[in-house]
Amino acid sequence: IVTLPAKSIYLMDETPVDTFEIFEALNLVKVFGAETSENEILSKGLADGSVLYGGSWDKPEYKKLVQNKTGLAITSGKLLPLSGETLTERKQTAPADAESLTAVEYRDRFAVLDIPMLIDRSADEADALAQADWLRLYGILFGDETTAERMIREITSREG
Repeated sequence: IVTLPAKSIYLMDETPVDTFEIFEALNLVKVFGAETSENEILSKGLADGSVLYGGSWDKPEYKKLVQNKTGLAITSGKLLPLSGETLTERKQTAPADAESLTAVEYRDRFAVLDIPMLIDRSADEADALAQADWLRLYGILFGDETTAERMIREITSREG
C-alpha cells in the first residue's frame, strides 16, 4: 500500500531523476542511494543534510530508512534477474559486504519495514509512447496528474 501523494522517498539510484525533475519532485527525496550526485538539487541536499545517504541499492541502511519515515523506495531495474554473465561480473565488482538478494527478497525486506518499493522499468520500454505511460504513474505518486497528462499529450503528438 502506497500513501499518496508520496512524501518521503528513498531513491536508490539516479535513473529516474529526470522524471522527478519534470514533476519538480526532487524535494520528496529524503534518502538517496549514493553519497554524491550529479544532480544539483540532490547534491545540495546531501551537502546540507536535507537529503541523507541511505546506503546504496545493493546495501541499503534499513535503520536510516525507518528513522526517516520513508514512505516509498524507488529503484531502477538493477534489482531484477540478470544474465549469468552479468551476475558473475556484478559479484566480482561488488563490495564484500554487499547484499546479494533477488528483487523479491529486497521487496520482502522493505515490506517487513512497511516501505513499499517500486522498480522503475521505464528505461526497458520499447518506445517513447510506452515510456510515457510511466509518467502517468509518477503523476499519481506525486499528486500531479495534470503535468503527467500534459507531458503524455506532448509525447504522443511528437511520436504519433
